Amino acid sequence: MSAVQRSSAADGFTVILWGAAAAVLTVISAIADFASTFTPDGLALTMRVDPAVVSAVIESTAVAVAGTATAMTVVSADVYAVSTACAAASILITALARLIIVGAAMHLAWSFLRGRFFSPAVTRDLYVISIAVIAWGLGGILFDRMAHNGMLTALGVEETEPLHPLEFWGITGYVFASVAIGLLALAFRRGFQLQRDTEGLV
Repeated sequence: MSAVQRSSAADGFTVILWGAAAAVLTVISAIADFASTFTPDGLALTMRVDPAVVSAVIESTAVAVAGTATAMTVVSADVYAVSTACAAASILITALARLIIVGAAMHLAWSFLRGRFFSPAVTRDLYVISIAVIAWGLGGILFDRMAHNGMLTALGVEETEPLHPLEFWGITGYVFASVAIGLLALAFRRGFQLQRDTEGLV
């Protein structure tokens, strides 16, 4: 095995190992998000508030600080079931999308380790990642917004907030990443077809 092949193999195994660690951390993070969102006192969501000067103690320290708060964690037991389900869906979609991306990336690394670059499996993995990225961006953010609107309704706010322009345009990063990966999948698919046609001529 040449030095380049050994380096490529090491990179592939590194991706697989990091992927396994990322999958475990994703599950732990999702469990923590559920625990902090669904409390015994009701649904807890972070809401934007008008700037206000507050004093507090930094977590796990005795250091007192003062500053301007622009957001607050609000807890309510009066949120409708549909909005509560949207909060759960946001966490689940985000976690599942991350797990799918990690799993597909690990499978890609395994395919490359076996020297299978232009193959249907590689193309399929890239398409799966592309779909998962857009689901992560659109599903996670939109369901989160619906959950927040349900919280506003429970708090007595008559007019709920639409998706903030900054939040909406923040989705474009996911969209263009998904498109780029999809185009890459298309290129690998075309490469596989050319490879197959070339082998047929030999």
